[in-house]
Amino acid sequence: MIDPSHVAGLRVGRRRDVSVGSEPRPPVSWIVDAPAGWTVTRAEMRLDAAEPLAVPPSGVLVPWPFDDLSAGERRDLSVRVAGADGEWMPWSRPITVEAVFFPGVWTASLLGIRDPDTEAAPFALRREIEVGATVVSARLWVTAHGVFDAALDGVPVDDTVLAPGWTSYRHRLPLVSVDVSPLLRPGSTQVLSLRVAGGWFTERYGFGATAARFYGEQAAAGAVLRLTHLDGRVEEIGPDDRWRLNHRTEIVSSGLYAGERVDYRREQHGWRMPGFDATSWETPAPMPPLSAPTVIDVEPVRRVRTIRRMRELPASRPGVVLLDVGENVVGRVRLVADGPAGTVVTVRHAELLEDGELCVRPLRAAAAIDEFVLEGTGERACEAAFTFHGFRYVEIDGGQVDPERVEVEVLRSDLRRTGWFSCSDERLNHLHANIVRSFEGNALALPTDCPQRDERLGWTGDAQVFAPTAATLFDTDAFFSSWLRDVRAEQADRDGRVPTVVPDPLGALGDVMAAGWGDAVTVIPDVLARRYGDVAIAAEMLPAMRAWVDAVAAAAGPGRLWETGFQYGDWLDPTVTRPDKAKADPGLVATAYFFRSADLVARASEPGEAERYAQLAREIGEAFRAAYVTPAGRLASDAPSAYAL
Repeated sequence: MIDPSHVAGLRVGRRRDVSVGSEPRPPVSWIVDAPAGWTVTRAEMRLDAAEPLAVPPSGVLVPWPFDDLSAGERRDLSVRVAGADGEWMPWSRPITVEAVFFPGVWTASLLGIRDPDTEAAPFALRREIEVGATVVSARLWVTAHGVFDAALDGVPVDDTVLAPGWTSYRHRLPLVSVDVSPLLRPGSTQVLSLRVAGGWFTERYGFGATAARFYGEQAAAGAVLRLTHLDGRVEEIGPDDRWRLNHRTEIVSSGLYAGERVDYRREQHGWRMPGFDATSWETPAPMPPLSAPTVIDVEPVRRVRTIRRMRELPASRPGVVLLDVGENVVGRVRLVADGPAGTVVTVRHAELLEDGELCVRPLRAAAAIDEFVLEGTGERACEAAFTFHGFRYVEIDGGQVDPERVEVEVLRSDLRRTGWFSCSDERLNHLHANIVRSFEGNALALPTDCPQRDERLGWTGDAQVFAPTAATLFDTDAFFSSWLRDVRAEQADRDGRVPTVVPDPLGALGDVMAAGWGDAVTVIPDVLARRYGDVAIAAEMLPAMRAWVDAVAAAAGPGRLWETGFQYGDWLDPTVTRPDKAKADPGLVATAYFFRSADLVARASEPGEAERYAQLAREIGEAFRAAYVTPAGRLASDAPSAYAL
């Protein structure tokens, strides 16, 4: 008999940090640790102590075999498997599955500033709640046009950062769900509070004079708290007239590109606790959500590590602290400062030094500056709340700051590391470490191209080319699956075209049909199916995959060579200074991707459709060889990228 610990890793959903049901029928996965040669032939699942049901034995995102979960429902799930000899392993240790999706359709309003006097103004919300003596549990749902942190009696409800993240807000507004039962004090008055800033929602997107706000001018947030009583009665507290709002908080301004300004002289102490006098606060304005809030099955952004004791460098000016973190990171600086009231502590960030100074030219319009105005009451811990920066070097000017007490909080989506590499050549080890850090810096809520300048967008080309490497280094199934749903949503009203950035806040600038970029819709589902056995997301994306290939087929025409329209081509040819001068012919690059996507769609389709796309792939291949391959076997574009494709 094999020890029951050999059936382990049981979870529901795709995310790895918790096991919760974000939908009524979440998929189930598990791991079997068995002797070499042992094969799983049968599997069963059971809820609580009910009769077990036979399920596919793969253990990878197995479809939910039971009745739909109800919101808030908690059930104990276990699994057992049998080998070729028919003998069952013991039941796995059960896990408690809680359905965290919102009960029914979200109809609550969001709350925002009634008459804002500044752009993208941060604000605070609070509501006092009478928690009955018979309350036994509570769950909180929060969503936002922007980013928020939430607390109950001043205690953070979770450890996430920049919640609820960034999705295609017009199609999917992320909804955070948190069990706050441990923070309850039945029979007392408690305070639910939120700090809110614009984040991705109010950021200006675009380049130079074209940069503009895309989603909205002001932030908003909505919260619903459901209290469950001993007798099963549920009490729901939503955005009613008992909420109060303050838009003159210590956070004066906040932007992802600009940074944050915090004036501690404006801080109202105790506002997150019961007994605070909020009569001077205003009544918030109700606002409709941009789209239906939905709990997203993906790991959130968290503080994943802290860097301390950085190397101090010679500064060019007296009183300035210049620190070398030692590596490029994405996150925020935390420091302790002292000084008279009104002292401004300025923290600047950059990836490079130039003549001993921060080199900020590559940041373009991103100021990447955090400012803290001291209240003059002694030492103050300073850290921005709703921004992040990509940097290696930090310059701190103003106040009394001990370099030994400066820390860097590294932020990213909390993905589980799965792949490592080392060898005898330290140059390769260093290269690999840079690759890991590159992905870590671009895995913050969604796959981006850069974390430092005024961009930080979900470029589809960058994601598709790096997805296999990312899936080797980290468990990225939930991360990419969530993003692919945004890809599908953004594609839906574009006649099959996939924008070059997802989410797409660039408008016409992002609405470009380009090979290698749009092909993310076919390549990444295949990566997830191959690496994780996630055939479900591939099946879900299949209509979008077909729509893309059909759109390219229309653009290429009966000749099957995609040589018309704009193409990025070999965008990063290192031998030229302009992408349009790359050695690889743009038509060759585009047609090669056209073939690849048609082939992937054929492999993913049912027999009838599969043959249609397989025939298309054969026609593309024949046209490619006729146009670009010489009789001697050389390519018309004698360039490494062309041969690689």
